[in-house]
Amino acid sequence: MVKGRFSILNKLPPPQVLVIGFALTILIGACLLTLPVSAEPGNHVSFLDALFTATSAVCVTGLVVVDMATIILGGIGFVVIREIVQYRQTKKVSLHTKLVLTTTAILLVGGTLLILLIEWSNPATLQPLGLDGKILASWFQSVSTRTAGFNTINIGEMYSAALFIMILLMFVGASPSFTGGGIKTTTLASILLAVWNMIRGRKDVVAFRRRIPSYLVYKALSVTVAALTYVIIITLLLTITERVDILTAMFETVSAFGTVG
Repeated sequence: MVKGRFSILNKLPPPQVLVIGFALTILIGACLLTLPVSAEPGNHVSFLDALFTATSAVCVTGLVVVDMATIILGGIGFVVIREIVQYRQTKKVSLHTKLVLTTTAILLVGGTLLILLIEWSNPATLQPLGLDGKILASWFQSVSTRTAGFNTINIGEMYSAALFIMILLMFVGASPSFTGGGIKTTTLASILLAVWNMIRGRKDVVAFRRRIPSYLVYKALSVTVAALTYVIIITLLLTITERVDILTAMFETVSAFGTVG
């Protein structure tokens, strides 16, 4: 049954598949957000508000018209999602999917732990929350920073160290073939693997017993250097024209670069 559905999609032009995918994702998300489980007890989200929120999330705009308590899928990319769905039939995944899933997991867990530890005693963010609330809020910010840009705690009151962690997560962004911005998880993975293999004295860049072509490593490095150059230049211009501190200017710049909102 699943194979039949995908065969129909394979016959459609890529632009139509993309539009249909966006529309279905937004519609399903809007319907889920109208359910009682998606709102706090005693509250109800109208379909229009749910549709606005779902569209904002899918298009990584980061705008909301209601307070967000809990919404998350993650920007792992359509290619990865398809391979996961088809895994029962194929029994294999590509190197791309392995790198995306591994890098995403490291960023999610690492970002959550760092935000949790830094903001634990901040009276304006995590301190008033219970243990579950602290963990969930930290997890949400770690995910949302690389995708939709929503927030459940006051970002303006976060410590500078936590804001810098968020800047790094926004700079990396989502994965290829998804709607998020940033340099992408595979770009980060390629560069880190190249450094690790060089330290170990290896000529080739290897991951999961597979060799990553040199041109892809050079491409990843070029993208990262170009992105850093852009961020540095815009950050400096903002500090001059807007008279703000460099951390605030960098946060706004990387937020725009990563389409985090």
